Amino acid sequence: MKRNDQLIFKILTTVRDSKEPVIRNLEIPGFDQATVAEHAQLCIEAGYLDGIVDHYIDNTMQIKLIRRLTNAGHDYIEAFKG
Repeated sequence: MKRNDQLIFKILTTVRDSKEPVIRNLEIPGFDQATVAEHAQLCIEAGYLDGIVDHYIDNTMQIKLIRRLTNAGHDYIEAFKG
């Protein structure tokens, strides 16, 4: 997988703008669920999101839940907007 910074930005802004207290199904138009889950995992690893992505034996991933955007996530959005 090649990292897509536009997708990371879309994930973070979608979580920021969500009215749901916990997100269990994150859909980003133009991207399949596997790609969104992989990029959500990158966001969690970087400390931008507080959440859990399940990893399966067949090497696939699925978002279990996203609780919130972290302070670092807010900073990423601001820096990305430039």
